[in-house]
Formats: sequence, structure tokens, C-alpha cells
Amino acid sequence: MEKILALRGLLYGAIGGFIAWIFMYFMAEPIIGRAIDYEEARSEAMEALAHSHEAGGHSHGGEDELFTRSIQEGIGAGTGMVVLGLALGGITAVIFALWMHYRSGAAAGRYALPVTGLAFAVFYLLPSLKYPANPPAVGNDETIEARTGLFLLLIVLSAVVVVVGVFVRQKLRARLGAGSMWAAAGVVVVGMIIVYAAMPQLGSLDANAGNGSPFETPGPVVDAEGHIILEGFNADDLYLFRLYLLIAQAIIFTSIAGGLTLAAKKVDSLRGIAPREQVVAAA
Repeated sequence: MEKILALRGLLYGAIGGFIAWIFMYFMAEPIIGRAIDYEEARSEAMEALAHSHEAGGHSHGGEDELFTRSIQEGIGAGTGMVVLGLALGGITAVIFALWMHYRSGAAAGRYALPVTGLAFAVFYLLPSLKYPANPPAVGNDETIEARTGLFLLLIVLSAVVVVVGVFVRQKLRARLGAGSMWAAAGVVVVGMIIVYAAMPQLGSLDANAGNGSPFETPGPVVDAEGHIILEGFNADDLYLFRLYLLIAQAIIFTSIAGGLTLAAKKVDSLRGIAPREQVVAAA
């Protein structure tokens, strides 16, 4: 069973990653290009504001790129999305296999979609509600490690909260029936509210001290008299980038769900569980 689930999870995760890259290439790349242009314009505005054009000053416009933009958009981004799909597909398959060991004897076909949905929530949706993604070049370079650590920590905490919710669902199912689902959802909602409240805002990180904002998205550049030299990053672009990234992640996990559903049907077939028997097992 484990081999079947793992192979399908990896394969369909990679397929989903490739499809997600195609989607992001056509939909999000123009936004990323504008984000890079904005970063360069902001760097120039900050230098002009400080009256500093020294050779040692901070300037992105004069730096040589290790890889050209076309390579980053093509091979680099495509490889990254496929590898991400592989990783998510493999991890979700492992979680599915562990769950089926816990539910020994149950029909695997019943759980493929719920397990994948919870994986999507844990690995992307719940963490992104607190720390939504920004386009590349938008944000403080000095907080990359801190932001990555906080996001990974939030994934772990989200997993703990979801596992507790599933445990509550299993414990109350016999007593409350369908009501146990609402109880589990309540546990997850309350748990995540507590987690979100405990996690710091990105604007409160040391490197962002003095920005006057709880967020890290660049605001307008103003001079000493309060005149706006450069507007903040375009809000529409920020919204669309986050929306497109959400859709891309949904594409990956939808592909994984399809692969694991097919794998689950094969596992059930090998175990002699017919589709009608799955309905009985689910009752």
C-alpha cells in the first residue's frame, strides 16, 4: 500500500507542480516583473532621499544577475514548482499511509480527499492567513531567514491544531454523530486564533523597527516635509499575486488528490474492497 500511495503522490505532485508553474508563468510573472522594477525604483528613491550616490551605496540596478531573468522565469521557476509538487505529494502520501494504518481495515477511497484537503490547509492555507506571500523583491531582505522560520513554525503549529481537531472528531463521533465535525471545526478555529495571536507580526521584527506598520509590504517613500517621492507597492498587484499563488497551490493539491484517489481505489481493489463496500465501511 505504501509504495502505491507514495508513487502516485510523487507523480501527481510533480504533474501538479508543472501545471501550477504554467499558470504562474502566464498570470504572475508580469506582477513579479513589476515588483522587481518597483524594488529598483525604491532603491533609487531612497538613495536620492539620502543624497547618497556613492559607489558603495545600496543599489539593485547596478548588480549583475547570476542568472538571467528568462532563466529564472523558465528553468528555475519550473524546476522549483515541480520539486515543490514532488515534496508535497510525497509528504501527503506518507500522511495518508499513516492514517490508513490508524484506520486499519477501512476503505482507503473514502479518505483520499479529506486527507489531501487537510494537508492543503496545514502546508499552505492556514500559515498564509497569518503570513501571506509577497512577490519576490517586495519585502525586507534582512528578514528572509526570520520569515522562513516563522512560516515553518506556523506550519508545525497548524499541524498540531489540525491533529487535535481530528482527534476530537474521532472521540466525539459516536456520541455526537455529524455534530462532531462542528466540534472539531470549532477546536481548529479557536486553536488557530490563539496561534495567530501568539505569533509576531512581520512589522515587529527587529529589522523592520521604525517602519510604523505591522506588515512588511513597502509603504510610500516620503521626504522630511511629508511629500511622497514614491508610492507604496501597488495593492492590486499584491492582491493578485497572493490570489494566483493560492490558485497555484490549489492546482498542486488537486492533482495530488486525484493521484491519491486513484491509488486508494487500487489499494481497495487489492484488498478486495469494492465501491459498494466502501459505502458500507463509511457508514
